Amino acid sequence: MRLAQKFTLALVVIIGLGLALRGYLDRQRAVDRHTHSVRAAQRDLGQVIGAAVQRIWLRDGWESALEYLDDVEQLHGDTTIRWTWLEPQDRPEFRPRVSAERILSLMSPGQTEVALDPPELPGHVVTYRILKLPGLPLGAVEFTRATDDQEAWIRSETQHMVTSNLFVVLVYALVASILGRRLVGRPMQQLTAMARRVGEGQFTIPAEIRQADEIGTLALEMNRMSENLQRAKERADTEHALRRESEALLVHADRLASVGRLAASLIHDIGTPLNVIHGRATMVAEGEVAAADIPNACRKVADQADRIAKMIRGLLDFARRGNMERQPASLPRLTGEVEDLVGPVARKAKVRVVQAHEDPDLSAPLHLASMRQVLTNLVINGVQAMPEGGTITLRTRAAKVDGKEWAVIEVEDQGTGISPEAKAHIFDAFYTTKPEGEGTGLGLHVCARILAH
Repeated sequence: MRLAQKFTLALVVIIGLGLALRGYLDRQRAVDRHTHSVRAAQRDLGQVIGAAVQRIWLRDGWESALEYLDDVEQLHGDTTIRWTWLEPQDRPEFRPRVSAERILSLMSPGQTEVALDPPELPGHVVTYRILKLPGLPLGAVEFTRATDDQEAWIRSETQHMVTSNLFVVLVYALVASILGRRLVGRPMQQLTAMARRVGEGQFTIPAEIRQADEIGTLALEMNRMSENLQRAKERADTEHALRRESEALLVHADRLASVGRLAASLIHDIGTPLNVIHGRATMVAEGEVAAADIPNACRKVADQADRIAKMIRGLLDFARRGNMERQPASLPRLTGEVEDLVGPVARKAKVRVVQAHEDPDLSAPLHLASMRQVLTNLVINGVQAMPEGGTITLRTRAAKVDGKEWAVIEVEDQGTGISPEAKAHIFDAFYTTKPEGEGTGLGLHVCARILAH
């Protein structure tokens, strides 16, 4: 609404200034017209009275002419009419109000009338009708009229003009305010609300503005922008969903690749308990075991079967995607499961996996299957980095960073390390330093993606 108010105020100020200027010019023109009408009236009166004075003077004499001027003055109460001599005389009562020298200086050849606004008579208009009588000095009939009525008329006209202009300004202000609110204020409020909705991610509510002007064009373009943003958001959501699905498939593919590596070692480790089971079962079946030792032999068979089942169960748990929600989990127990899972691979490579825990009860909310996959990848990478064997340490501890409590899992190996060239790419997909056929280049990339989420 501020824009509409500014527009209304600016319009009212401009209109007010325009009306004030017009009023001032009208007042000046009115003053000029009034002064011109007064002078015209005195000029017409001077022509008539001057001719009459000259005729009476020549016919009846000086005294009759003066009496005639007195009678005419009484008829024109707003104008003083008297006879004056323009040449030096001994009688001051016939001396003109304006100096004779000034009157004569304003006369041009053949001119019989002089009108002026003398500064020595402020607020008066004086007109002289020049008469040249035979045998007499140069004289004139003097007409003097006060302009008090003119000033009163001007004040009245000015008050009327000011009142009219104020009324016009108020009407303009009211109309401009209504139109400004309707054509500018409300549309801008709608556009502001729409911009706020767009900033909040709401692109489906258009601005209902139907104006054939710049604001209407702006509303149309903002609606189009909102539609484009909505389509872009839908595309981004679709792409994000596809990317998440692709990442999930990539994580699962890496998990299956790890399952393949673990299964190859698991098959070798299953051989020993299977041999024990086969041998004990054969001895019992062929009667080579005394009756008193049969329960003990059966317990050994059951123990080896449980051992095989535990190996297979761990591999199956690792292969499953599991629940994607975070749940509280024991970190020492998690590292123990990882040790059991990668134990066959480590033993085959002559690598020993050990654990070190500052707090055996340390726990943290996490996605168990994903964290198991991360630790398994790191341990397998550590095993592959130690071709001559060595030790991998799974360490858990609590840490405080920036005032926040954190649970930390460390995987430490005794490998040769990572070259500076490889450090810049170790988390890139399909990047590997292993010989062909020994690595997919997805392990650390998948670990980074899992930990990022």
